Amino acid sequence: MSFKLLREDVCYTNSSNGTHYSVLRQWLANPGIRCVTYMRLAARGGILGKIFRNHLLLAYGCDASRGAKIGGGIVLPHPIGIVIGMGVELQGNTWIYQGVTLGANRRNEYPTISSGAKLYPGCLVSGGVRIGSGAIIGAGAHIFQDVPDGAIVRGTATPLD
Repeated sequence: MSFKLLREDVCYTNSSNGTHYSVLRQWLANPGIRCVTYMRLAARGGILGKIFRNHLLLAYGCDASRGAKIGGGIVLPHPIGIVIGMGVELQGNTWIYQGVTLGANRRNEYPTISSGAKLYPGCLVSGGVRIGSGAIIGAGAHIFQDVPDGAIVRGTATPLD
C-alpha cells in the first residue's frame, strides 16, 4: 500500500470541513481510514494479509478478501460489517456505509464500483455488475444488474437468474 493512497483517503474525508490535520493524526483518530488501510493490506494476501484480515474481523466485523482491488479516496463513515469479495474492484472516492456486501454470483463474477459511487447501509451488490460513477445505492437495496452513471437505485434491481 502506498502512502499516496493513505493521503488521498485523508484528504477526501477532510475536504468537507476545510480543516487539514496530519496524515498520522487522521489515521489514528478516524476508524474509517484505519479500516481502509487494513482492508488494502488484507487484500494483498500472504502472512501479513492474514493477520490484517483477522484484525478486520475482530475489530470491525469487516472482511476484505485477498485479491480485491481497493482504490484511493475510499470513505467508510461507519466501518462495521462490510464484506468485500476477492474479485471486487473499488475505484476512488467511493463511500461505503455499514453492512454493505460486495460479492460474487453463481458464475463467480464480481462487481466493479466506479468512482464517486455511494453505497448506503445494508445494500447488496452481487455478480459481474458495474455501479456507475456518481451512482447512489439506497439502504437495503439488492443490485444484480448494471447501474448507470449518476443513477439512484432503491429496492431490488433485477433480474435474478
